[in-house]
Amino acid sequence: MSFISPGGFLFFPFMEESSPSNTMGHLSCFMGGLLALGAQSKLTATSVTNMKFAKEITRTCYEMYRSSRKHWCSVFIYLSPF
Repeated sequence: MSFISPGGFLFFPFMEESSPSNTMGHLSCFMGGLLALGAQSKLTATSVTNMKFAKEITRTCYEMYRSSRKHWCSVFIYLSPF
C-alpha cells in the first residue's frame, strides 16, 4: 500500500490498527531498488508501473536525506498529514 503526501512524495506508510499512518520507516527506501531490479529482470505490463514506483520512492528517500542539515535521516519519517 502506498500513498502520495501533500508535497507529492510517494511513501509506504506504517499501519496502525489497520489504518495507514503518516509515518514511513527508512528501510522502505530499499523498495526502490527492489522494484527496479524486478522491473528490469522480466519485462511485463507491470514492469512500467513498478519502475515508476521505484523512481518515486527513490525520489522521496533522496529528498528525505537531502533536506536534513547533515544529510542524515532518522529511523522513522513523519510526513505531512494526508
